[in-house]
Amino acid sequence: MVPIDLPNNLWSAATTAEDVMAQIRTDVMEAQDNLLHMKIFQEHYANSMWGDKFVCQVGDQVMLSTFNRCQEYCKKGDKCVVQIGW
Repeated sequence: MVPIDLPNNLWSAATTAEDVMAQIRTDVMEAQDNLLHMKIFQEHYANSMWGDKFVCQVGDQVMLSTFNRCQEYCKKGDKCVVQIGW
């Protein structure tokens, strides 16, 4: 990255700039690794709060979200679900 014919008075500045850029690359990679580690850590502890047991029984009333209902079915073709206002 540094030209070979660079004057001597600029050579140390170019070397320092290369060292700084290499350190920034290392810091960015380390930050990415730390973020990934923390995502895994959070997922592990968030999932540990949920049990394997299904709490709903046959006959229970549940509330379902229909927020994305039209988007999912309209993309599939002729069998489009029409949204009816309240």
